Amino acid sequence: MGTLRQKLVYLYLFLTFFLWGSLYVVSKYVLDRVPPFTVSLVRYAISFMLLFIFIHIKKGAVLAKKKELGYRHV
Repeated sequence: MGTLRQKLVYLYLFLTFFLWGSLYVVSKYVLDRVPPFTVSLVRYAISFMLLFIFIHIKKGAVLAKKKELGYRHV
């Protein structure tokens, strides 16, 4: 038996494989009923919300300032 951290790593890997693999089955079903643009919009909206929540929950998360980005900002 491994440590708790090792078990979490395997759990995360399993979840990744399961979700990634089920994407093909679900996308075939959904794209028959919903327009592709709507599917993309929903996927990006869910991703944005999850990342936004994760960043704000994580302690010590600091966003880059415009000055630190240099010429890469718009």
